[in-house]
Amino acid sequence: MRKFALSFAGLGFIPGAPGTYATVVALAIFYCGVRFHAPMWVFPALAVFFGLVLLVLGVPSGSGGGRSDPRWCVLDEFSGALVAVSFQPTHSPFMVAVVALVFFRFFDILKPPPVNLLERLPGAWGVLADDLAAGVLANVCILLLRLLVPQL
Repeated sequence: MRKFALSFAGLGFIPGAPGTYATVVALAIFYCGVRFHAPMWVFPALAVFFGLVLLVLGVPSGSGGGRSDPRWCVLDEFSGALVAVSFQPTHSPFMVAVVALVFFRFFDILKPPPVNLLERLPGAWGVLADDLAAGVLANVCILLLRLLVPQL
């Protein structure tokens, strides 16, 4: 049951790029939420909820081949992607989702400072913190990009 939850209902076990799949699902939920007029507080609330689930369940150590963040654990990517789109103006939710996907995965994969420092936190804290930081950096980049491309 724990792996089922941490893998976001098994999504993390799909071969390929499970972190990207979780990101796409989170951004699809954002897009659908905006299209159906969900209040903007829903997205950060979901990020916090799933982040807390990850912290409560923890991440089994050693289950990722010596990594503290196993590939199949994708709740962290799901939460981080929702942070990337939290409180974004939604004139064009599809474009915001696409840009968020690019920025979030960029920061999540390359892990520039401070993202790389946060992933060193022990256990589930490090697993979650680096993705939340990547989400914050992506969110800021989207806001800055809006200055250059207002219709975004």
